[in-house]
Amino acid sequence: MDRCHVEQNDHPVINRILGLIALELGLVAMGLVVIASQPITMWGSSPLLFVGYALAMVGFGFLPRVYVEHRRHGSWISPSDGAILIGLFFLGPLGFIAAAMAELVVTLRSRQSGLKTLFNLVSGLGGFTAAATVFAVLGRTDPLDPVAWLCGLAAMAAVSLWDLLSNSLVVSIAEDEPLGRLLRDNGPPIVVSLVLSAMFGLAALILFSHSPLLVLLLAPVLGILLLSSRGVSHQRAERVRFQRLYEASSRLARLVGLRDTVGKIAAEARILATGSAGICIVVHDDGSHEGVVVTDDGDEDVSVLAASQLVGLTAGAMQGAVGTGSLDAASTRECLPASASMVWARKQVEPETEVMLAVFRDLPPDEQDDYRADVLAAFASQAATVIANVELHEDVQRALGRQVELNRQKGEFVASVSHELRTPLASMLSSVQTVQRLGERMSPEERERILELGRSQGSRLHALIEDLLLVAAADHKRVSCVQEALEVPNVFTALVEELASTVDGRLTTDIGTGAERLVSDEDKLRRILINLIGNASKYAPDGPIELEARRDGSKVVFSVTDHGPGIPEADRERIFDRFVQLDQSISRREGGTGLGLHLSRQLAELLGGSLSVTAAPGGGARFELRLAAMTDAEATDTDADGRRDERRVNGHARSPLVRPVDLEPVNRREPQDAATSHRLTTVGLEG
Repeated sequence: MDRCHVEQNDHPVINRILGLIALELGLVAMGLVVIASQPITMWGSSPLLFVGYALAMVGFGFLPRVYVEHRRHGSWISPSDGAILIGLFFLGPLGFIAAAMAELVVTLRSRQSGLKTLFNLVSGLGGFTAAATVFAVLGRTDPLDPVAWLCGLAAMAAVSLWDLLSNSLVVSIAEDEPLGRLLRDNGPPIVVSLVLSAMFGLAALILFSHSPLLVLLLAPVLGILLLSSRGVSHQRAERVRFQRLYEASSRLARLVGLRDTVGKIAAEARILATGSAGICIVVHDDGSHEGVVVTDDGDEDVSVLAASQLVGLTAGAMQGAVGTGSLDAASTRECLPASASMVWARKQVEPETEVMLAVFRDLPPDEQDDYRADVLAAFASQAATVIANVELHEDVQRALGRQVELNRQKGEFVASVSHELRTPLASMLSSVQTVQRLGERMSPEERERILELGRSQGSRLHALIEDLLLVAAADHKRVSCVQEALEVPNVFTALVEELASTVDGRLTTDIGTGAERLVSDEDKLRRILINLIGNASKYAPDGPIELEARRDGSKVVFSVTDHGPGIPEADRERIFDRFVQLDQSISRREGGTGLGLHLSRQLAELLGGSLSVTAAPGGGARFELRLAAMTDAEATDTDADGRRDERRVNGHARSPLVRPVDLEPVNRREPQDAATSHRLTTVGLEG
């Protein structure tokens, strides 16, 4: 007798299964009415025979069964089918139904859900009733009558047909599969079982009609039939699983995203091992993981707790199966999908990475678990190869995307630099040409104004070239870092004076207690703050620009805050990449190369600090530069009046407070002359 196990949490599916159960109950009621109307004996005359038959049916239920699978669902063919003829002939139709129902008690041992248990009970009752109805309608009850044997065989065919239709319908509902395909898949094993059961049942009927004890002579034959049927079933199950394995591997070959691949692998593993939930976890050597669990409700990421529990449970074995009820800790069972058993397999992707598959089943461990674990292990090997390829593809895609982005940024950079170089150069040439053309006809005031314009544009051009050379030198670790005791109020005062025309009086300063002094490179600190203030002035043309310094533990935090449009969170790291300018319209209007923030972060790292950006309270952006604060020992070693020691090291003025920086020195900015210009150009070519 077939028994089907299904798993679905979808309410429409449950409603359709309940409708199928109601239909079967209606057919059972109609069959009982037909049986009661027939003029044959409905009940056997021997209560002892009734009890013995019921116990025999229960015993048959505990014998090994033939197992037939379809995706996550399956059915069993029980050896009790061979005893149907004895019950029909010697107990009568109703007596046979009542005694045979004892076999369905065995379904409770599977500890399935209420819906599945209800379906199995109703389906079993329907099968027995179908057999009894056909037998009663044909009306031949003599166990030694060959025509009656044909009636009995028709009754056995009726129960097999009932089981085939019932199980195929419920699996079709649960899996949304075509009914015709299921009938083709499940039909051959049931037909083979029917033929073998008919042969065995006829022999048992004839022997039982002479003496019930003679049936024991068929025990060896029954054993041979069971072993043969199970062998055929195992071969078919193995063929089906490897067919699924091939199909699953083919589907995985088309995946390119790691998250999608891991989820698809979990879904395929769930089908391969006929489970209610499937998990795939990729464990890296640093302990991090990427995992997905797939159930009827969809897929979601595996929690860190569940991943660690699974890795711990399966440690020491590459594959296996276990009943989840045997797990020691209740907390372990709670973080994993609800199930009765688990099948798993593991495989190394590379020395540092491992793939683990786990499938959770609603049924307790059985004789098929070894086959499931073998197939899952074979699939894990292929999944590991797919994951390795996907990770390699993602690395290549990231590198390609990065290169494409760099090329795009370089194109924008070339355009911006061309404009930035051409504009001051054109102004300088125009100023010189104007002075040459007008000569003495110009008033001293006009000449001074034109020359000042040329000088300011030359300074602008010089600053741009310095930025370009400094970025190139920093990329190749060729920048010296001269750290000395600094007075922050003096630095802020100088910045306010230097940037007065740029920020138009909008710059405010504030220095907190403990942030008045630190040891750092003043030139680089000033360059960072000038870049940040200039950036705030460009992108927040209105409102105050707040320059602050405060003590935060062992750090001094310099912050530049504006109240402009702010920076989207997704772009807060990208703005520190070279050539990046979020608002090209402002850059075209105000000028800029997209190197300021990139250079500022490079300089911050050279100073042993960090540079980041957050949203400002009330709107806008806040850039924070974190540098090491002055230690007590450094404060003690500093002159009482804070004066710097003017000794020179490698050509640079240094104080006694110098932190070593493992960088190859490059000449700092000096008064521009021919030698200096040549030296800077040489460094730029090397960079």
